[in-house]
Amino acid sequence: MAPVLIAVILGPLAETELRRGLAIGQGDVGVMFTGNITLGVHAVILPAVGIVVVARLRSSRRPAGAEESKTSSTV
Repeated sequence: MAPVLIAVILGPLAETELRRGLAIGQGDVGVMFTGNITLGVHAVILPAVGIVVVARLRSSRRPAGAEESKTSSTV
C-alpha cells in the first residue's frame, strides 16, 4: 500500500519535473545524466545494485538444506 501512496503523491511532481528537464535540454535525455550530482548518485546506486544481484545469485545457487552452520565459540 505504501508504494502506491508514494506514487500517487510524487507521480505528478515527477512528471512535471521530467517535462521541465526535457524542455531545458531541448528534448535530449542525456542532459539528465551528465550533472555532477547525478553522476555521484549513479556511482553509489550501480555498485549497490550489483552487490544485491551477486548476493541473490549466490543464495539461489546454494543447494536446498545446505545452510551455513553457525558455531558459537565462548571465550
